[in-house]
Amino acid sequence: MRLHMLLALWWLGLAATALAGESLLPGQLVETIDADTALVQCRGEGESTEAAVLHARLGCLRWYAEGLTSTPAEEAALEKLWPSLERELDKLVGLVQAGSRDGRGEGLRSRRSLGGDRVQVVLNTRLHASALKRRMQEAGARAAPPAGGTGRSVVVIPAPGAPRPRLWFLVKAELIPFLQKAGFEVLEEPEPGQAPGAELVLRVGVKRLHEPDAQASSYAVALELVEVRTKRVVASGAAQGMRRPAGSEAEESRGLREAVVDAAGKIQPLLEALGQGAGAK
Repeated sequence: MRLHMLLALWWLGLAATALAGESLLPGQLVETIDADTALVQCRGEGESTEAAVLHARLGCLRWYAEGLTSTPAEEAALEKLWPSLERELDKLVGLVQAGSRDGRGEGLRSRRSLGGDRVQVVLNTRLHASALKRRMQEAGARAAPPAGGTGRSVVVIPAPGAPRPRLWFLVKAELIPFLQKAGFEVLEEPEPGQAPGAELVLRVGVKRLHEPDAQASSYAVALELVEVRTKRVVASGAAQGMRRPAGSEAEESRGLREAVVDAAGKIQPLLEALGQGAGAK
């Protein structure tokens, strides 16, 4: 017991040192691993690498937690809960090792001297979203989803450079039943310039890729699910369809549908959790 108390005091001392006079920096989503876990990128500064890493991990935790609140009462509850979340950091945000070279995997991405003893780090790590949401719900910092599904509303809109109307019809024909099956209420696409009128927006990017010999083409599709209130990206996925003979409308349509289905499959676990109330609100 004495050892545990000493370790807790050491951790609190390190946290206080890391955060003395420091503002936490927001993180960003790299990718959704599954309905329970997100890969996030965090930035931090401190008087040592260890302090900067701690600062970065706390920043990601705070950023993600704030994105889950929706009312002043929940924000106030989060303030009361925050000291406990700091102490539970290792259960909620992954520890950091040396990073991989692709820039997307887990680990320390960069370390830069800011002069004197101060350093700045950028790192990728796992954030255990489901565990954080449970703690916040228990403390009244986030409303628990109702049983039987949330009925969350979503609208599907094209990213800049929308495909031709016929192709956009095909995209929506694949995505709307997919979203409805996951438990979402799919609203009508708004007119240009109008507010989406939904809790979530699924932005769809479509790009046609021409082969050098011009005898074949394929489609790349990127999906990004964004929470309207916070503008936080909660899920993303991308895929490229198989090469299809150019000039064949039926073959090109088939290739586009394949790319849409593959991209949607990459975010399916989180979509189902969101639509059925098991994941983010």
